[in-house]
Amino acid sequence: MKVRLQKAIADSGLCSRRKAESLIIEGLVTVNGRTAKLGESVNSDVDTIEVNGKPISSKAKVYYILNKPPGYECTLDSTTGNKLVTELIPTSVRIFPVGRLDMESRGLLILTNDGDFANRVIHPSSSVEKEYLVSVSGKLKETALEQLRAGIMLDGTPTKPCRVEIVQIDKSGTIMSFIIHEGRKRQIRRMLESLGFIVTDLKRVRVGGITLGDLKEGRSRKLTKNEIHSLNMLRLDAATLRSADERR
Repeated sequence: MKVRLQKAIADSGLCSRRKAESLIIEGLVTVNGRTAKLGESVNSDVDTIEVNGKPISSKAKVYYILNKPPGYECTLDSTTGNKLVTELIPTSVRIFPVGRLDMESRGLLILTNDGDFANRVIHPSSSVEKEYLVSVSGKLKETALEQLRAGIMLDGTPTKPCRVEIVQIDKSGTIMSFIIHEGRKRQIRRMLESLGFIVTDLKRVRVGGITLGDLKEGRSRKLTKNEIHSLNMLRLDAATLRSADERR
């Protein structure tokens, strides 16, 4: 199957998609002995692709689940010197997070080197459920819960309807279960802040049918074949996948 050249290079684990684009523009990539052009399509099983005179090699796809601790960035390169989630995964394969959890948040994070798989999981049209346990200071009234469920205006557009249920209320505050289908930046924190509540803890416990189970914080494991299959069954039309692929 043909894919964009920059994707083929990134999928080999050599570098990121953006870096691959730069290498192509600089004339450092060849396809079947000729200098490559940005945007062309290749078949990694047939075409010979070289970067700086060295052929790239396709790597097996890997899939991990991590129980992310607070204090780790969900990026591939930190500009602040913070620790990265990829440092917690025992693999030499270049992997990346599927979606993000902010620095202060913890819980379930999927990492892989499979771009198509990642597109299926994070693309809005897939509507994958993501479940969180969220703690705030103070007690939420039913009117606040109804507002959260119906949608909160963020950046000029309302959030999609979601499921919010009280798990526990005590002297220290309220613990809620949040189930959402989208992933805006710091979405749950901002939704609650708009109602005057500050999040004291946020933990993702489920993505689709994949749960943390008894995986300890800071530890990881490989996804099972059934877990991979359950997310690969998400269907995006070819145009959607192509559009998402071109933006990566």
